[in-house]
Amino acid sequence: MKSLRQMARLAALGLVLALGVAQTPAQSFYSLQHTNWPPLPFLPFAVTVYDFGDGIFAYDDLAVDYDQWQLARQQAMMESNPPPAPGEGGGGEPPDLPPAYNFTTNDLWVEIVLVTNKDVSLIIHAPDTNAYDLYRTFELIGNHATNSVWRWVGRGTNGQSLRFFNVRCRHAFYMLGSDVDSDSDGLSDAFEVLSSKTSPGTNHTYSAEWTDLECWLRSNILVNDPEQDCGNEQNTQFETTVAVLGNNVIVAWVDSNQGVFGLGSDPNYTQDEIHFTNRPPRLVGYAVSRDGGVTFQDMYVPPLARAGDPINDDGDAGDPVLAVDQASEIVYLSGTSPRNEGWEGIPLWKSTDGGVTFANPVIVLDGFSITNSDKPWITVDNWAGTGQHDVYLACIKSFSPTELVLTVATNGDFNQWNGPTIFREVGVENVTGLQSPIVLPGPDHVAYAFWIERTGSTPGTNWLKMRKVENRGTALGQTQIVRQLVTTNVLSGNLGLKRSNTAADNDAFRAWPFPVPAVNPATNKLGHLYVAYADRGTNFNDRADVFFTRSTDRGTNWTAPQRVNLDATSSDQWMPVFAVKPDGTQLFMAWYDRRNDTNNSLIELYGRFGTIATNGTVEFGTDFKISTTNFPPVFAGTLTNNMEVGHYDPVYPPAGVNLHWHYAEWPEPPPPPQTDLNVTFNGYIGHVGEYNGAWAEGQHVYLTWTD
Repeated sequence: MKSLRQMARLAALGLVLALGVAQTPAQSFYSLQHTNWPPLPFLPFAVTVYDFGDGIFAYDDLAVDYDQWQLARQQAMMESNPPPAPGEGGGGEPPDLPPAYNFTTNDLWVEIVLVTNKDVSLIIHAPDTNAYDLYRTFELIGNHATNSVWRWVGRGTNGQSLRFFNVRCRHAFYMLGSDVDSDSDGLSDAFEVLSSKTSPGTNHTYSAEWTDLECWLRSNILVNDPEQDCGNEQNTQFETTVAVLGNNVIVAWVDSNQGVFGLGSDPNYTQDEIHFTNRPPRLVGYAVSRDGGVTFQDMYVPPLARAGDPINDDGDAGDPVLAVDQASEIVYLSGTSPRNEGWEGIPLWKSTDGGVTFANPVIVLDGFSITNSDKPWITVDNWAGTGQHDVYLACIKSFSPTELVLTVATNGDFNQWNGPTIFREVGVENVTGLQSPIVLPGPDHVAYAFWIERTGSTPGTNWLKMRKVENRGTALGQTQIVRQLVTTNVLSGNLGLKRSNTAADNDAFRAWPFPVPAVNPATNKLGHLYVAYADRGTNFNDRADVFFTRSTDRGTNWTAPQRVNLDATSSDQWMPVFAVKPDGTQLFMAWYDRRNDTNNSLIELYGRFGTIATNGTVEFGTDFKISTTNFPPVFAGTLTNNMEVGHYDPVYPPAGVNLHWHYAEWPEPPPPPQTDLNVTFNGYIGHVGEYNGAWAEGQHVYLTWTD
């Protein structure tokens, strides 16, 4: 882990329509534009134009100064269609398009196909069998095509169709580029001039130490396609998870674009007919990179569990987790069950093509009265011997009695689930609350279950605890204490982090002191365990720090907690993530950090590497900043225009709003002065997400977070 690859996944945006092309060699680019899609392609310059018929043509945009082009177009439109004189109506006709050259089948271009009123399908036309990269921008600026900001959105060969979901909110230009890499730095010429803004003529544009590829991978790369927030820029994506299989990097997150109010449940309004179980919430979204994290394609949502007509599937309520069977090259993705009154269990998807596509999921624990699951967790036993390929799945059954549940698909066979085994429950040993079960197997096929629990009544005591899990999930060891937390009361996040130091005390968001565990994967460090967590800080004014503790005897004994963040401030650090190198010699931690804002508001990502000795001791290096930009905490109730018609986020809905405009079955507001009783209730108050993602393989660490 000498170098750090990092990928940021942001929240919200909006999207597109139009088209673009590029031609081999990669230094020549072309844009495709339809006459009916603004900006209208008035061409005041002598440029090469290719006529594709039906008013679709391509022009050589290397010769176009877009700033001057826009001014000239506006002037021409004014001259040919002047505003009417006072008392007169109408105006002139728009100018005719200049003559166009004929299109030939040997050209490289992109054909646009409108699939629905929201989705767009693009077909690649190429003169050869090479793969071409597709880029997109929404504004042509400056005196050259490369002045615009272009996002890589897909790759394909001649005749291949690329589909983009929920993206027809605004016009876009698309461009094709070849994979020619003149300076052999791992980035194509087209990518360098369009996306990374590095030089295709040198592989060290900005740094003598790092190549252009290394610089790009150290940047904060947007993973989700924000254009899928079409029609609602308030939509959010958060709570990431990441997995790596070979050169494929898969990232999943909670995505509100296909969400439903109340997660499809009956929100207990005064009128009982308000149900949304006919609208399955689909809150798991994912993206995949097939080039080690250089580019990502947003794959929208995984398939429904029980597709039909009418749809009889309950969808999912988010909380995605990824896992990989390395030997079988299988990627698993889980989510949690929605809160409606339908099917039980947890959806679990399986991919056999490296996480690019997932088959319809199985519903795990279906029929075991787990209709309100939370915090699902999956992992795979990847070590040779009895137990290899086993898939562990844990979750919390959050209705009375609250229980932590584990089941194992032996040999990865979804027809052979043992258990379920209850490894902790409310009501036993004065336990009054449970959350965040995580189970991780070691190289000797012994697994370890971790969780947070609360004992006693208000304020109560919060604990991080764990126990061994043997015999492929069926035999439990004694419950062990990892750490008694300083924070008390509500175990699911009462560190009391405020929006800023100057904010009111009640203007706070939840930050979870959940355990973030790891098991050393080396056979010479059997039973070496690690836990990171956030807790009250080391002085009275410090609301949260990140701590680390370890065990070398399978969890029987744990070291005194070590403060990981090295700042000398009383600002907040929380939400740690963890990854251990496959050979067990290094670990990596990252966390949210507000040390650089004197008002303790703006958030950044910091990280730290640790070297693991043979005897188990861990020596940490210095901490360092990862994120390139800071960002404020954004949580439910902060966006006042969410109260307006047309602004609605199914994950973060504001309270007191009538959503008849969004849901036809929602009753209309009564006429004044009657009180509208059918309004939204408080949901996810003070919620900014619960976790980020990290993965270690070979020489690289992959990190995902919400910005």
